[in-house]
Amino acid sequence: MRRLLAQIPQTGGLDYVELFVVYLVATQERRVVQEFTETMHRYTVDIGGDMLTYAEELLQEGRQEGRQEGQRLGEIKGKIETIESLLAVGADWGLITKATGITPNQFQSLKQQLHQLTLASTAARPKTDEKAD
Repeated sequence: MRRLLAQIPQTGGLDYVELFVVYLVATQERRVVQEFTETMHRYTVDIGGDMLTYAEELLQEGRQEGRQEGQRLGEIKGKIETIESLLAVGADWGLITKATGITPNQFQSLKQQLHQLTLASTAARPKTDEKAD
């Protein structure tokens, strides 16, 4: 691998190493990117530094985005569950809006947001039943 990476031309224009890492992170499952990072740690001494740092940075960014998305998802679920509980015990919307600050239209919007976030989260998860190449 070290020989292959050393063959990538160092130009004043396009950074092919960075381009490769961006491509890898954008097109591969998280598991593949993690394996790449671990391989870079094991087999590169001097040429993997920039590539490795950039790959780790992108992985960290992805983790942070995942945490933020999870937090947002949890907040929306909590609001929906609270309102559904109030509705289940017979509370009217006047009381619910006064207690939560959420109107019936906003409640429907929250349910749609939850649905969209759930779909996006499901689509973004790596498939665990696929065989590695």
